Amino acid sequence: MVLRQIKEKEWEAVYEKILKRGKAIPLSKQYDLTLTCNVTPFILRVQLETKRRILVLQALEVCGYTGNAESDYVLISDNAFLLSLINIYLYQIKN
Repeated sequence: MVLRQIKEKEWEAVYEKILKRGKAIPLSKQYDLTLTCNVTPFILRVQLETKRRILVLQALEVCGYTGNAESDYVLISDNAFLLSLINIYLYQIKN
């Protein structure tokens, strides 16, 4: 789990894009964000917090369809990797 604070001047745009592009999870404060990095798709699970912060809970690497839901994804919980993925996502939505 990683907590990332956004600059005040960038917060509104980031917040709106996450609400617009993210998939809201029913009865939860969580959003699933899709991201592609080097042709590998990822799903970032984030939660918007107070004071311009984004809590990155975990990520899933989409490995392809095999028919078995458990083998189609790889759970990523490494903090350095999560921080890298949210930074890439933020860079992509700003540009």
